[in-house]
Order: sequence, then C-alpha cells, then structure tokens
Amino acid sequence: MYQSTLRLNRRNPNARKELKDVFELNRTIKSAFPDGGGSVLFLVDQKKSMIGHRERTVYVLSENRPDWSFLSLYSEYLAADPRCSEFNTDFTEGQFLDFRLLANPAPDVGANRPMSCPELQEAWLKREASRGGFSITVMQWSQRGPCAVLYEGTLRVKDPEKFKDTLRDGVGGDVSFGLGMLMILRSHRT
Repeated sequence: MYQSTLRLNRRNPNARKELKDVFELNRTIKSAFPDGGGSVLFLVDQKKSMIGHRERTVYVLSENRPDWSFLSLYSEYLAADPRCSEFNTDFTEGQFLDFRLLANPAPDVGANRPMSCPELQEAWLKREASRGGFSITVMQWSQRGPCAVLYEGTLRVKDPEKFKDTLRDGVGGDVSFGLGMLMILRSHRT
C-alpha cells in the first residue's frame, strides 16, 4: 500500500473548487491511477498553520503507486511537491495505533440516514472495529456536517490480516468521496 500527502494551495481557484466539491476532488485523485489503481481512499485534513491560516492537506491511501506528475500541469494547484511512500502494513496482534477517521455512521450499509445521537455514533464505530480486526481503546468524536463524524483516538489491533483489509477497503459502508479512510497517525509499542 502507498500513502500520499497532497498539500493543496488554498489560493489556487481549482484547488478551492475541489475542496468544496468532493466529486471533483475524487476525479482528480483517481486521475493518478490511469489503470484503475485498486482501492483508493482519501481524507481531507484541515490544520491551522503557525500563522493562523487553515492548511488543506489531502491524504491518499492506495493499493497501487499513484502518479501525481499530472498535477504539475495545473499552475500552483499544490502548495508543495506531492509526497508518496510505501505504507508499512506489518501489524502485530496487540499493537496500539493512534488514528483519525472521517466517516458517515449509518445504521446499515447503503443507508443514507445519519446517526446523530452520540451514543449511536460511538456504538457504530465499535461495531465496525470488531468487524475490522481491531478494538477502540480511546476515542473522541465531533460532528462534521450533517452526515459526517470525525473520530480520533487509539485503537488496538486484534487480527492483523483483517485490519490490513480494513485499511485497504475503508471503514463503514460509505467509503468514498473522502469518507472511510482509517488514517494511522502513530504507532505505540505493544
């Protein structure tokens, strides 16, 4: 698997447009995989810079190596060169990992009704975790729009192979357009 980091230039009109229109951003990301690319998930992250501006970084997790060279055709679309590296998927049972996940917790796969009750949102992620080869040890979450919830915390790998599949396929039934990518932030010793 490969993890890419794309820092979008918020002054570029195309980048701003794509940050507002996830369908366009998805199209641009998929363009890095002319042969299909297998599973491709992404997460748009917003962080405050040291001078107070919100930076928009797009993290992409893919089965195949992307080719981001086409982005150089768009003048100043990126604020920095894209980075891409192999993502180590050698997980061990009992390993603790910090994570971030933007998801649409829905009662059933394909259901469009969001779960707005915090207790249901927590239960949803714990249920998805048990299916995905991990458990949640620490979690906080916040509503991000009408359907999306940002989860952050620490997880524990229970079944390394299942967990690897979950990373590749995403969490939940709605794993496209910036939702469902389980982003690993840091590993802890077991």
